[in-house]
Amino acid sequence: MNKLLKPLGITAAVLAVAGLGFTLPSTQAAATIGLPPIGTTCIKTTNMYHVFNPTRLLATTVGPTAAKVSGTVTTTDGRQGVTMTVTDFLSTGRVEGLGDVTITLDNSRQAQPSSFILNSKAGDNGATQRMNFFINVDVDGAQYRSTGQVTLVSTNVQAFPPPAGTVYELVSEVKLADASGKVVYTFPVGRSATVTQ
Repeated sequence: MNKLLKPLGITAAVLAVAGLGFTLPSTQAAATIGLPPIGTTCIKTTNMYHVFNPTRLLATTVGPTAAKVSGTVTTTDGRQGVTMTVTDFLSTGRVEGLGDVTITLDNSRQAQPSSFILNSKAGDNGATQRMNFFINVDVDGAQYRSTGQVTLVSTNVQAFPPPAGTVYELVSEVKLADASGKVVYTFPVGRSATVTQ
């Protein structure tokens, strides 16, 4: 039976490209994302990727991120969502040229609320998640902290909690300063995290 279906599938694709109006019915409808209730805590393991400029060394670290749903939100165009607070963050790894790298949540500073907002009113077109927090970074015993808020964004989250494979981008440069306030390292904008489980 598979031998018969494969040629038919190829023929259908050729006809559709040729503009003959033949299309195959969709076999998979988009899933509707359900929003979690206030008080829900989400904990996900994430691989982080950081380029430590100016050294240009790539650091890969791994660990859990926890966020708690703190409220609900409706956008001006009627899309639903929730606000969240990052409650824990830990990412560690050993990096050649840097040594042991540990990134933790700096809860001495209050970040803007994080959010998880549907991309459509129906909730069938994914969601955009924005994670806001401050970090402390230990590089082989030397201590640094982000000078500003760290913001990670994913515009194509397909479920809550975010499934494995969800990718987050760093939307603005992160500056890491020592105790004197001198900026020693920076993380550039770009892909910086992937949910692994």
